[in-house]
Amino acid sequence: MYDGIDYVPTHPMILLGHHFSSIAGAGPIVGPITAASMFGWLPAYLWIVIGFISFGRYLVQLIN
Repeated sequence: MYDGIDYVPTHPMILLGHHFSSIAGAGPIVGPITAASMFGWLPAYLWIVIGFISFGRYLVQLIN
């Protein structure tokens, strides 16, 4: 399968890291979309607003 151009084998732990970073990157988008599709736009809006407030509070604590 190794052809030196398109396919280059890599260590399984690197693949696992890429797999989990892809999942973690989609979470903040998938959550509000799922909430909006199941419960309407208010829960999705609250999810985003509360998430931003929580993340901002975390960053302030991290900086101080």
